[in-house]
Amino acid sequence: MSNECEIAIAGTGWGIYHYFLIILSGLLSLAEASTSLTVPIVAPFLLCEFKLNKDQATMPVATSSFGMAVGAFLFGSISDTAGRKKSIAVSTGIVFCASAGLSFAQTNFLINLSVFVLGLG
Repeated sequence: MSNECEIAIAGTGWGIYHYFLIILSGLLSLAEASTSLTVPIVAPFLLCEFKLNKDQATMPVATSSFGMAVGAFLFGSISDTAGRKKSIAVSTGIVFCASAGLSFAQTNFLINLSVFVLGLG
């Protein structure tokens, strides 16, 4: 096998699309990391707002971690079969929908469900 492909890639260099994709991936990682860090901070406020016990208030933290574990396996296989472009678009849509659902959630179940779906993305 020859090195023609590597030579062509080295000759063309990086384009605007590659830089855009790296910036977009970085921003998405930052958004997901900030939501992962925000959930434990909000747990004491959930305790007071919804009159929950400590187990119920810390459940979104565990739910988020479980969602991330499931999402890693799920989107790993999706990106292998469908490609990274499609899986990034689907993951972005899931994160958007889960964030919107979390902002309007009024019950403990909906909060946990939204945090789980947010972890999936």
